[in-house]
Amino acid sequence: MCDKQRPAVLFVVAALVCSAFTFPSSAQEEEQPAFSDYEFWGVSPEELEGSWSWKKVKASGRLDLRYEGRFSEGRNGQEDHDLYQRLQLNLDPLFHEKVSLTFLGRLSEDLDGREKRVDVFRDVLDSFDSSADLRIFNLYLGLKDVVLEDSLLTLGRQYNIAPETVLFDGIRYEKGFSKVDTYAYFGRRQSFFENAFDDTVWGAGVSYRPFSATRLMVDYTHIEEDGIDNDLVAFTARQRIGPYVNLFSRYEFIDERPRDLRLQANIDIPQWALFFDVRYFRSFSTIREESNNVTSFFEILGPLFPYEEWEAIVTKSFKDDKFVLNAGVQVRDVLESDEIGSFNREFDRYFAGFSVEDVWWGVDLDTVWERWLVEEEDETTTSIGVELSKQFADKLEATIGTDFVKYKVEFAQNLDKFRETIDVRAYFGRLSWKVREGQTVQVGYQFEKDSTDEEPFHRIQLAYAIEF
Repeated sequence: MCDKQRPAVLFVVAALVCSAFTFPSSAQEEEQPAFSDYEFWGVSPEELEGSWSWKKVKASGRLDLRYEGRFSEGRNGQEDHDLYQRLQLNLDPLFHEKVSLTFLGRLSEDLDGREKRVDVFRDVLDSFDSSADLRIFNLYLGLKDVVLEDSLLTLGRQYNIAPETVLFDGIRYEKGFSKVDTYAYFGRRQSFFENAFDDTVWGAGVSYRPFSATRLMVDYTHIEEDGIDNDLVAFTARQRIGPYVNLFSRYEFIDERPRDLRLQANIDIPQWALFFDVRYFRSFSTIREESNNVTSFFEILGPLFPYEEWEAIVTKSFKDDKFVLNAGVQVRDVLESDEIGSFNREFDRYFAGFSVEDVWWGVDLDTVWERWLVEEEDETTTSIGVELSKQFADKLEATIGTDFVKYKVEFAQNLDKFRETIDVRAYFGRLSWKVREGQTVQVGYQFEKDSTDEEPFHRIQLAYAIEF
C-alpha cells in the first residue's frame, strides 16, 4: 500500500519544498535578528555580489493536479480513473546569478489498474508494466557566459525544436552576437515509449539579422536510429513590412529531398481593430519509415502522402473588443486522389463566429458556425458550437457549451492501430474557483458521442493548480 501511494505524492512534496524558498513565513521573518550581509556572511555586500550563496536561490513554477474519470454507456458500463500531476519548476538563480535549473515533468497513475485489451478506455499508457508513468520533459542546468560573454550552456534533458523536435540528454551551447545568433547541440535521443536510446543526435543553427526587420535562419539536425540516418535542414525567413505586416516562410529538406514548405502572412491594423492571417502548407515527399522523430507512428498509420493546405482568417473587433467577429476558410487537398483515406483526408472547411461580452446579466457568449465539404464521402456537414461563461465576484467562473470535431484520431483498444471517429459532438460544463492569488480549483463535466453512437461516454475532471 505504501508503494502504491508514493508516486501520487511525489510532485506534491517537491512543490512544497520549492515553495519554501518563495513563501517565507512572516512570523519567522519578524523573529529573525536584523543582521547585515557583513555581519551574517563575514563579507561586505560588494564582496557578496558575484559569489555563491544559498540566499541566491529563487524558485518559481506551477503544479497541476488533475483527476479524470471516464464512464461508458456501452460495454457493461466500463470505467477508467486516472490521476495526472505536472510540475514546472525554475530555480533561477541557483546559488549564483549565472546558474539556473529547469524542470518539467508529468506523473500519471491509473488508479483502477490497467485496462484490458478489449476495454474501450484502453490507451498507450496501459501497455506499460506499471500503472504509474513518470515522464521528465526537461531537467537541465543552465550556465551563463561560459567561455564567451552573452552565451548560454545547458546540460541535461532538453528539447531542440528546429528543424525537428528532438528530446535528448546532452549539451547545448548558444551564443549571441550583434546581428548573429548561433547554437549547437549533441546528445543521446530519448523516448517515453522505448528503452533508453543508444542513438545519437546532433545539430546546429545560425540566424542573421541584416536589417532590423529581417531575420534569416538555417537549422540542421542529424538523427540516428537503428541503422536509419536522417539529415534535416530548414531555411527560415521572417520579414516585417512597416508597422502592420509580418511575413514568415520555411523550406525544409530531409536527406537532400524537399520535405515541406510553410508560408504565413498576417496584417494587424490596431486603429481599425482588424486582423488578417493567411497560411499555406505543402508537403512534397511521401514520408515512409524514417527515424522515430520524423515518423513516430509509421507502423500504425502507414506512409504520409503529399498534400497541401490553405487557411485564411479575418477578425474584426468593435467597442474595445467587447464584440468580435471572425470568419475563415480551410482547404486541404491530397495531391493524388488514390492516396486519400483515413488519417489523410481531403476537405473544405468554412467557418464564422462572434463573441460578445456581457450579453445579459454579465454572461459572455462565444459562438462558431462550421460547414465541412468532404468530396470522397460525398458529404456536407454543418455544425454550431456555443460557449456561455459567467464571472461571479472575480473568484468563480461558470462555463457551459457544446463543440464539434469532424475527425478525431485515437488509439484503438489493442494499441496496434489508430481509429478515426467522425462527427464527434461534445457537451461540457465547468466551474473555476480562484481560491487565492495563484491557486485555482476546477470541476468539469463532458458528454461525448460520435456518428456511430456505439460508445458515448461521460468525463469528469477535478483539477487544482498552484503557481509559486
